[in-house]
Amino acid sequence: MKYSYHIMLRSLYKNWFSLTIAILIVIAINGLCSCKNDNNIFASKFQEIEETNNSATQSSKKNRASQTNDLYDVLAYEKIYLTKELQEISGLSIDPSKDELFAVNDEKAIIYRLSKDGKIKSKIDFGKNGDYEGIEKVNNSIYILKSNGNLIEYDSTKSNKIEIYKNELSSKNDTEGLGYAPSINSLLIACKSSPNIGDSPKMKKTKAVYAFDLKTKNIINKPIVTITDLQIKNFLEETRISELSDKVFKKRLERASDFSPSAIATNPIDDNYYILSTIGKTLIVIDQSSKIKTIYFLDDKAYIQPEGISFERNGDMWISNEGKSQKGNILKISISK
Repeated sequence: MKYSYHIMLRSLYKNWFSLTIAILIVIAINGLCSCKNDNNIFASKFQEIEETNNSATQSSKKNRASQTNDLYDVLAYEKIYLTKELQEISGLSIDPSKDELFAVNDEKAIIYRLSKDGKIKSKIDFGKNGDYEGIEKVNNSIYILKSNGNLIEYDSTKSNKIEIYKNELSSKNDTEGLGYAPSINSLLIACKSSPNIGDSPKMKKTKAVYAFDLKTKNIINKPIVTITDLQIKNFLEETRISELSDKVFKKRLERASDFSPSAIATNPIDDNYYILSTIGKTLIVIDQSSKIKTIYFLDDKAYIQPEGISFERNGDMWISNEGKSQKGNILKISISK
């Protein structure tokens, strides 16, 4: 009986051990299948996320590209021809309160007051002839910018008083653009050449815009915005659409790389800075944090030599063109929406 008992125990132990092994094998097999299924699910989910991200990237890219030219169609304009006297118009400003324009000639020290059909209403002689590049009317004062950075203020309320403001900008900066930023009550001065002034850190392959504080009548030594060559290149590459051929894209890159400010204005609709470049015939829109929002290519013969830009309160854009061997003109581009 004792012998039989031992045999029975040994048999039970053997069967239990086999059963345990069998259970472990089943668990392992189920685990592998589950892991494989999980891996398949994970891979499927990963692929789904990747496809979604790719789709979002393409969508974002298309959206950014579609945002280019969203406020204006620069090929749809009303053209206003100017008299021979304004063949070399080099600056433009709008006085919305009186529904008239102000312009300056490249060489003559004359402020031209114009009707919106381009007719000269009156002239103001403000001094000696020189290289005058920009004009901006702010309240009762008219400011004129010289290429050496000097600013001239003509104040009609103070017996036509004229003030000259010299600053750290110089002819090496070749200042051509003059605009007004209401949010900071400052004039904007865009440098066509060197972006550097004084002892500030030197910048390379960069275009700079400085602010002239109208309260202190002093220039702020740090640029208010900057645009780098790399920034322009990256923007064009990121917003490129598939329909654009390599040849056209390369040409646009070359044109944009020659960007050299010739005029600047603040758009009252989006509060961005619109900066014209005669070289390459481009118009770059940049926000107050130096981020490029849009680049327009002025592919039309009417943009002979864009030298001035200004905006009406409703956002309509006006661009003046020096005539070279032709008549100068002003183009009115209505806001699209």
